[in-house]
Amino acid sequence: MRIRRHLTYANVMSTIAVTIAVAGGSTAVAVTVNASKKSDINKKGNIRAARVTTPKLANGAVTAAKLAGIDVAQATAPGTAIASCQSGERLLGGGALIQSNNPPGVALQASQPVGNAWKAFTSGGSPDLTAYALCLKSTSGP
Repeated sequence: MRIRRHLTYANVMSTIAVTIAVAGGSTAVAVTVNASKKSDINKKGNIRAARVTTPKLANGAVTAAKLAGIDVAQATAPGTAIASCQSGERLLGGGALIQSNNPPGVALQASQPVGNAWKAFTSGGSPDLTAYALCLKSTSGP
């Protein structure tokens, strides 16, 4: 019965106001924390450069269908061949092939990335050699 005497309109409204104030304060803190995570996105809604790193990606989040596409660049030359990706593309990998008409003793000496290109060269002669570069195409927005 004692509580009923103190249960006035003013006491109830002040209790509700304090509850809303406390809940609103925690909501403001949550919004501030979320805003710092959104700094990876610019005003146009695009992801800022170098903000997405491997640890931020979930397993299986990036699939071949989501990539811009892969371009195969190739170059054929005797002895040494360099296949380069175009401007704006990024080298993913590569390889080389010695033509079947190579003289005896000719072998592939190296097949390796060099900058944004794939370089291959032979030893023991100069048969036709083809270098291949796998290049990730660039995209222009979403």
